[in-house]
Amino acid sequence: MTSTLNGRESAETGRRSPLQGGLCRNTDGVAAIEFAFTVPILVFLLVGFIQVASAFFTLNQMNWVAREAARGLAVGDLADAAAAEAFAESHLISWAAESSTVTVLIPDPSDPSSNDFRVDISVPLDDAALLDPAGYLSGKTVSAYSVMRDEQASH
Repeated sequence: MTSTLNGRESAETGRRSPLQGGLCRNTDGVAAIEFAFTVPILVFLLVGFIQVASAFFTLNQMNWVAREAARGLAVGDLADAAAAEAFAESHLISWAAESSTVTVLIPDPSDPSSNDFRVDISVPLDDAALLDPAGYLSGKTVSAYSVMRDEQASH
């Protein structure tokens, strides 16, 4: 057995002697304090990543729905603007569908130069993202649109 002799470490405990002055400090609880400082930052980053990812996912889904609704009108799969609106509302992401605004513009039959279908979809940004704990997304909107030429009119 060895003991503390002249400020050397003890082989039994692996700690320095309290008699040794200077830089010897108690380090109990340091990990808990570091954890307490880093966890809020990591949670904040995680919430931010989820928020941005869900907003981009919603925008991607809105683009796809607008394109498919306009294509359905252009090739005749969808009968009219009401069918295109119903298609768009039924295929949007559930958390954004309730607050979405779908606008469908169909070509004017009396105007021969008008032969484009346009589908516009807009959603408030605070509904497009899953999480908005701070509420800083309110008042902004995200929108998508698609324009397709009427394929039936050219035949």
